[in-house]
Amino acid sequence: MSGPSDVPYGGVRPYPVHPLSIAEIADLHRAYADAARRALDAGFEWLELHFAHGYLGASFLSPLANRRTDAYGGPLANRVRYHLEALDAVRAVWPERLPLTMRLGSDDLNPAGLQFDEAVAAVAMMKDHGLDLADLSIGLNTDDMNPKPFADLAHPDPFSLVPEDWGWWLRNFRAHPDCIGWPPATSTTP
Repeated sequence: MSGPSDVPYGGVRPYPVHPLSIAEIADLHRAYADAARRALDAGFEWLELHFAHGYLGASFLSPLANRRTDAYGGPLANRVRYHLEALDAVRAVWPERLPLTMRLGSDDLNPAGLQFDEAVAAVAMMKDHGLDLADLSIGLNTDDMNPKPFADLAHPDPFSLVPEDWGWWLRNFRAHPDCIGWPPATSTTP
């Protein structure tokens, strides 16, 4: 597993994390551009980079995961460099006429992590690098979040949110596929 620094998820997981070198970061940016070129060749007309939810881009932006001391760590202007260079690489092959968006972790819900106002400032910087729209979410770079997201929506039975008549059908749809129009689950392996 690789990351901006050798900090595992939340700073507490037992697995080792390989901190990316400058050369490896450049390789990733080239890979983003190559993927964008393939998407364009395949006829896609919208491209979104997913830099939220604890993924690599979210880790670079979050001070919880990014403890680098070089040009990619420390103050926000450095932590956002990974994103700006990714946007530059992608925009070099993705036409201006087509939207380029980013799903971005905007708050770690932890006082030591990324704060919402920092994410807004980062988006402003990204606009100058070809970003058309930012889809803001939470960072999810730690389990130590306060308040816990969606805690008030947690239910022991997910079907408890569905009226009972629908709940029964959803619980039993595999046994009665013809009743609700869903095909039965099949497998192509013996």
